[in-house]
Amino acid sequence: MYEYAIHEVQSLVQALPSPIDDRAPAVRYLCAMFAELAYYHIPQWEIDSNKRAKLIPCEAYRALIARGRPTNLNVLLQQLDLPRGFAVADRGVVAV
Repeated sequence: MYEYAIHEVQSLVQALPSPIDDRAPAVRYLCAMFAELAYYHIPQWEIDSNKRAKLIPCEAYRALIARGRPTNLNVLLQQLDLPRGFAVADRGVVAV
């Protein structure tokens, strides 16, 4: 079992059948994981800000923000060797 979803993504993507059936449980689980990945991108300005959200629905985000240092999702996605994976952040949104 992995601590964070990001560690499971590569093995699940590699195990997908071709062609991909979007009704398959593994595909739906991967979609949910990618939705969670937005919480893993924590820029320095978010750590320094006391204006961030007070109620965070993701335990991984809480654990990562408590470390007090930024997390760059783009670096993590490159390590997974996923095609065309990237994250863009602004003060109002993180898109993966």
